[in-house]
Amino acid sequence: RPKLSSDGDGDGDNGDGDGFGAASELTSAYSALPISANTLMVLTEGRAAAASEIAYCFFDLSTTHCTLSQFADGPSYSHTIYAIIACRPQIVLVPCSMAAAEGKSKAMVAIRRYLPWLAIAPLERRLFNDMEGMQLLQAVATPAQAARLTLVLESKRYAYAAFNALFHYLEHSANSTFARGGVSVSYCQMEGTMQIDPGAWQDLGLDGNSSSSSNSDASLFSAINHTQTKMGSRLLRSSILQPSTDLNTIYARQSAVLEILDNEEAFFFLSANIATIPDIDAAITSLIRMPVASTAKQAGLAISNVLHFKHILQSARAIAAGISFAPQCCLLQELLGVLTDSRTSDLLAHIHSVVREDLAFEKSAQMTRSQRCHAVKDGVNGFLDVSRAIFDRVTQEVVELVEQYSNETQVPIKATYKPSIGYIMSAKREMLGESIPEEFINVVVKKAM
Repeated sequence: RPKLSSDGDGDGDNGDGDGFGAASELTSAYSALPISANTLMVLTEGRAAAASEIAYCFFDLSTTHCTLSQFADGPSYSHTIYAIIACRPQIVLVPCSMAAAEGKSKAMVAIRRYLPWLAIAPLERRLFNDMEGMQLLQAVATPAQAARLTLVLESKRYAYAAFNALFHYLEHSANSTFARGGVSVSYCQMEGTMQIDPGAWQDLGLDGNSSSSSNSDASLFSAINHTQTKMGSRLLRSSILQPSTDLNTIYARQSAVLEILDNEEAFFFLSANIATIPDIDAAITSLIRMPVASTAKQAGLAISNVLHFKHILQSARAIAAGISFAPQCCLLQELLGVLTDSRTSDLLAHIHSVVREDLAFEKSAQMTRSQRCHAVKDGVNGFLDVSRAIFDRVTQEVVELVEQYSNETQVPIKATYKPSIGYIMSAKREMLGESIPEEFINVVVKKAM
């Protein structure tokens, strides 16, 4: 497996300019790595004088987080290959001219040489429109991020082009549309993080998912992963595989950890309460992703998304109220400021104007179904009140019927709800005795073939 150049300018020690060493020695490629589900990347390159410019747009459908980047790469295209390996997209989309087998794209030659297992698909060149991408970014990104990215991407026209192509693909090929101002977009600089070769990931045992060993627990990530949330686990993995080289960032994180460790009460309070926060990225994704069609299932999911978000806001307020110390670290002060943001109370008040305040977060299918039905307050909609009364009556009839069967057969039976099939009757095997009552045996005769 060849090692990518870490010198950033692509100049190898042998003087041949490929950044890898002697070309004759490179006979193998990077072994296939586990891909990240529901992810895709659009990659494009500059033209003429800007031929060394590479831009990519990476999108995670699970978290609706979009990452943009544009940089000048060397002849080895080590930064480009590293970015692809770090993101691990399911598919990489490139312009038709770049993907053509007979094309002269040096970037594609390097990618196909060292990542032959990578799934690559072509897109029409007309979709890589930087002006349309600029307008689209202002529409789909959150207002604060859009304003900041306008300054960052002032001269990054190829990043805009990749952004436009990606969202055109999502809308027309993946049937995915998102609410205006709801997508989290960030710009990634190649500087500021350490580029660790994927071979080193395996040799050092940094991440169990990328290890060739069958024991995925034998890794640095598994050994120190005591995170309480899915967001924390993702951030820890990213920090291990792409550690920051910015001293201010490193010192801020160390100061925050030290301050929490010095405050025993805060440490145990945060450890106990942070675990109650669900995956915020997934919740936001569910809220801003527009449904393809309006169906009963989509309506039920929409109610669940609102209840999910309500639980997140209430958990954030509870954590902010329970922090009894005044943080001295700038990073903790910033985090506390986010938790105590007045907009949290405004959002909760808006939700509670329609949704009952006493609803708790439920996980079981039966309780979730009942919660969806009773989430909206009485009197908001007359038709809903009537439907809810019918739902309660039918549910009660199901419970009474099961109780009747239980009394007749002298078997403790209970009603259980399954989303895929509805209500079923269940009982423990040891309570049925030697045989199952005939009332619960359904014989189906099939014709002989």
